[in-house]
Amino acid sequence: MHDDCGFVFVSATGEVYPSGFLALSAGNIREKPLLEIYRNSELFRKLRDRSNLKGKCRVCEFGDV
Repeated sequence: MHDDCGFVFVSATGEVYPSGFLALSAGNIREKPLLEIYRNSELFRKLRDRSNLKGKCRVCEFGDV
């Protein structure tokens, strides 16, 4: 099962980022399809994994948002 409800930022050069404010590239759409990058890149997988949340973020009632 895939979580297809999310957000990505694609730069003018094709780099895919979780946000325009988080300069960590997950891949480039000139090399792989956007959906493949979103679903399978290590960066996006780690960001979707709630077990990576720590402290107050882990117990926040808005953690699924």
